[in-house]
Amino acid sequence: MAALVRALRAWLVGQLVAMFAVFGMTTVGLWLLGVSTPIALGAIAGLLEFVPYVGPLTSAVPAVAVGIMDGPTTALWVILLYFAVQQIEGGVILPQQVVAHDVVPDQVVAAQQVEGCRHEPPVQIAVALQPLDGGNLLIVDEMQQVA
Repeated sequence: MAALVRALRAWLVGQLVAMFAVFGMTTVGLWLLGVSTPIALGAIAGLLEFVPYVGPLTSAVPAVAVGIMDGPTTALWVILLYFAVQQIEGGVILPQQVVAHDVVPDQVVAAQQVEGCRHEPPVQIAVALQPLDGGNLLIVDEMQQVA
């Protein structure tokens, strides 16, 4: 049970680090682009980072809408900024979190979400199953050690 608590804590710490990183990168990027309310839009991006796959896309909608008010060129730069932030988060930050906190690899998360989507709405599965993956891996490890 203690190992399961450690795994869930490590997963949550990894999520919080990713959320704060996305908040920071998005806020600074929007500020450099001259978009109004960069802190609020960065906070939305950081909070919605918690929801896998859907959150980052959803967080870009209000930022692009604000960018459109400044002009189509600004909206395009906002889209490119959000794409770049997600690439950095997915290619640099999350891999470091997997190594540093022994978090579940994304491939395991994706496989379990695809399996679960047959039974529940996808957003519920995306949020609910991700922390459970660490527990499932711990159970499998314990069973292998016993056998």
